Amino acid sequence: MPLALAASEWPGCRTCIGFTRLGIEVGKCLQASYILLDWKCLTNVYLPSNAIGKGDGVLIVKNVAKDWAYLRAIFNIIDEAGGYVWGLLVVVSISDDWKELPNDT
Repeated sequence: MPLALAASEWPGCRTCIGFTRLGIEVGKCLQASYILLDWKCLTNVYLPSNAIGKGDGVLIVKNVAKDWAYLRAIFNIIDEAGGYVWGLLVVVSISDDWKELPNDT
């Protein structure tokens, strides 16, 4: 989380953290599912529904990306909310999945 906060200062954007455990009302969240390969189970990621508006650019920050399934789920949430990926900052990628990203991501 400190990395996301520091990175959000650069373009001057709001900070929102995605969670894999839902501790708030489901109706107030955007949600996407992905398969967590380490545990071989279906997992969800949640963002508050008011975190991303139509036309909002989103800077995604991830410290370590193993198989990129989590990031693909975040991409889906951003798309569902009507936003777009403004930028992507990954410190360490343990796979080559980033090579499959579209050029406009």
